[in-house]
Amino acid sequence: MDQNRQMTTDVQVRPTTEDDRADVLGTVGEAFLSGDGGGREEVEIADSVWSLDASMVACDLVAIVDKEIVGHVLASVGRLDGRAVPGIAPLAVRPDWQGLGIGTALMTELIHQLRQKGFPLVVLLGDPGYYGRFGFQPSGPLDAHYPPGGVGSPHFQVLRLGGHHESCSGTYVYSWESPAA
Repeated sequence: MDQNRQMTTDVQVRPTTEDDRADVLGTVGEAFLSGDGGGREEVEIADSVWSLDASMVACDLVAIVDKEIVGHVLASVGRLDGRAVPGIAPLAVRPDWQGLGIGTALMTELIHQLRQKGFPLVVLLGDPGYYGRFGFQPSGPLDAHYPPGGVGSPHFQVLRLGGHHESCSGTYVYSWESPAA
């Protein structure tokens, strides 16, 4: 990464189009290349969500700099004990663009759009240190959990949006885990 590069006002966050998908999958793969699966799982998640009915996609955004996709975020509608609740996965920024505010720009716009759509909350499985700055909190106090993450895991987090109420609790299932969601 160019150490002198700084976040630029030239970043554009916009909805993902079908024409963007191949570049998005490359970006996602690059972003998670150092992980155990080399980014394969995150690529499969994006591809699986896109293969679902379009109504299952709550928000799908890319970050563009100089006409090039440098980041992507996807939220799809899963189920929290029967309630439609979006789950974010994946958030990806190309390694050469990390640390420059691309992920923040994507998350900020995604949260804004989910609020506008009236969802009660949004969930994700991720680093509490990173996502806490957006207002995400451990899901345990809301009695919401994601079994593969483990009950009480600080990595399964929620962000309460405008329409949240206390009955939003229970077991979460991501959209790609249950096609009938």
